[in-house]
Amino acid sequence: MRCGFAVDVGTTNIEISLWNLDSGMILGKKISRNCLYLYGADVVSRILYAHYNGVEVLQRKLIAQLKTEFSQMVREFCGEFAPKSGGFVTGCGDSSFVADCAVFTGNTVMLHFLSGLSVAGFEKAPFTPVSLFGEVSPGDSALASLAKEVILPPCIGAFLGADIVCASLAISELDGGTAADTAQEVHAEPYIVIDIGTNTEIMLVDANGKRTACSAAAGPAFEGGGLSVDMKGSALVSELARMLDEGIMDETGYIGADDTPGTSDGSEDGEVSCSGRDDVSGNQCTPVEQNFDESGDGDTSDSGGRSISSGNKRRTMLSQQDVRQLQLAKGATAAAVETLLLSVGKGSGAGGSVERDEREKTNAEKCVCEPKNSLENLQENSAEILQENSAESNSLNIKKCFICGNFGNALDISAVKKTGLLPAKLADCAVYAGNAALRGAEAILLSKTAALSHAREIVQKTTVLQLAVSAVFAEKYIKRMNFTAF
Repeated sequence: MRCGFAVDVGTTNIEISLWNLDSGMILGKKISRNCLYLYGADVVSRILYAHYNGVEVLQRKLIAQLKTEFSQMVREFCGEFAPKSGGFVTGCGDSSFVADCAVFTGNTVMLHFLSGLSVAGFEKAPFTPVSLFGEVSPGDSALASLAKEVILPPCIGAFLGADIVCASLAISELDGGTAADTAQEVHAEPYIVIDIGTNTEIMLVDANGKRTACSAAAGPAFEGGGLSVDMKGSALVSELARMLDEGIMDETGYIGADDTPGTSDGSEDGEVSCSGRDDVSGNQCTPVEQNFDESGDGDTSDSGGRSISSGNKRRTMLSQQDVRQLQLAKGATAAAVETLLLSVGKGSGAGGSVERDEREKTNAEKCVCEPKNSLENLQENSAEILQENSAESNSLNIKKCFICGNFGNALDISAVKKTGLLPAKLADCAVYAGNAALRGAEAILLSKTAALSHAREIVQKTTVLQLAVSAVFAEKYIKRMNFTAF
C-alpha cells in the first residue's frame, strides 16, 4: 500500500492527515502543538531566535517532531499493514518503506523553517523570502527523510503563505467544484476567505475572479496561546460576548473592579463565587462555563486562570490580561478585513482586471503592491481614504464569507457581530470551512499536477494589499480594538 501525508504546519498547531494513495481513502488525522512554540509564540519571535542561533536548530526540531508524528500515525491507523519492527518509518508495510509523498502547507516563514532556508529576509522591509516554493523538493534535501516526494505548495508573498493558497484551492469544492478546475471560478458572486490564526490571512475574490489578499499579525490568542485558560477560538468569542451582555466587561475591554464575576444566580446548588481578582495573577477575572468531565469527580485545577467545578460544569476565570491579548487579535483581524473591503470596494464593478486604469482605483487601492511609494501616497490622501466608508465596501455584495481553520468550529455568529470581530454583513453570510488549508494540501497530494497547477494560478491572479504601510489599517486597528459591532 502506498501512503501519503498532508500536513498543515501552523504557527501554533500542526495538523496531519494520512492517506492510502492507492484507494484515495483517508486513514486518520492528528493535531498537535507545534514544537517551535518553545522558541516563541509567533513567527517574529522565532525569526529573532533563528537570527542568533541559526535556522538549522528550528529545522531539526520540526523535522524530528514530524517524524515522530508520522510514525505514531502509521502504527495507529495502518492496522494490519503497520510495521512490526521498531525504529522510525513513514510508510505502511515494512520498516524500510518510506511514504511515497508528503505535502506541507503553511505560512511562508514556517515553510522556510521546515526547508532550512534563511529567514533573514523577513527581519525588515521589503521582506524578501528566499523562496515562494511551489515545486517538488529535491531528493537530497533534509525533507527526503520524511517522504520520497515532498511538495511545498506556492506562497504569494512573505506573509501570505501556502496556507491561504491551499484554503482557496479547497473552497471551490464546497460548492460542487473540484480543486483541479482551472477553467473558471466556481463562484459567480464575490466571496471572501478568512483564515484566522496567529497570522490571519484574508483573500477576497470579486465576481470577475480578481483576487486581492492581505495578512495581519493577530497573535496566538485565538488559538489559545498566551492565555491563562484552556480554551480557544469560538468559545473565547462567545465568552467575550457574554461578558459584554452581562456588563462584566465594557466596550473597551475593561473588567470593572466593582463587578463580582464568578457569582452564580444563587438558585442552584454548588454556587461559585470569585472575589473579582485572580488568585494567581492578581488580574480581574470572570467565569467561563465549559463541559466538564462526565464523571463529575469534582476536581479543581489551576492553570494561571482558576478552574472551579460545580456539579457537571467547570467554570474557568478569564483574566484582564487574557482579554487584552484577545483584544489585540480581534482588532488586527477586524481592521484587516475592513481595510481589504475598502481597498477594492469602490472599483469592484469596473471589469475586475488587476491592471485597471489608475483613475478607476480607490485611494487605498493605489498602495497595493507599491511598497516603495505606498506610505507617501497614503499620507497625502489619508483624509480621502478614510471617507471610503462601508457603503463603498458593501458594493462588493459579498455572498459568502468562508472562515477557515480550527478557529471557526461552532462559531456563534451573534457573538462575532457583538464583539466586532467581523463586519455584521460578513458575519451574516459566514460559512465555516474547517481546515481548508489542509484540505487543499490533500487535494495536491491526491491529484498532484492538476491541483498544484491550480494553486500556481491562484498565486498569479492575486494582488497583495500591504497593510504594514497602510494609514487606513492603522486607523481602523485603533478603532476596532473596542468590542463594538460595525
